[in-house]
Amino acid sequence: MSSGSAAFSADGAFVWARLHGPLAHGEPDRGRGAEEWLVSHDADGTVLARARTGTAAAGSVHVAHPDPGQMGLTIGEGQEGSPLRWGRWDGQALAVERFNDEDRVLLAGQSPG
Repeated sequence: MSSGSAAFSADGAFVWARLHGPLAHGEPDRGRGAEEWLVSHDADGTVLARARTGTAAAGSVHVAHPDPGQMGLTIGEGQEGSPLRWGRWDGQALAVERFNDEDRVLLAGQSPG
């Protein structure tokens, strides 16, 4: 299990973090799917949104987009692959786009599509 990763949004107002998520009481740790991607407020650490990544990462790297409401996440799963996630925080909800769980690596913070 990795220790997670984090990055500030382009304007420094938000922290995006990928971590091994808390499990509901009594829920077994099944590895894949127990990881979460969080968006929190930089000023006080309040978690604004969270979403499961559906991954079992050995490591990850965030790539900030100039729009502070967007962030890219490259997730390394060792021999299992390298899925990519693209997050959009609109101030109320976190939308996470998956790319068919194909092995991809985000190299620059440009919005897909």
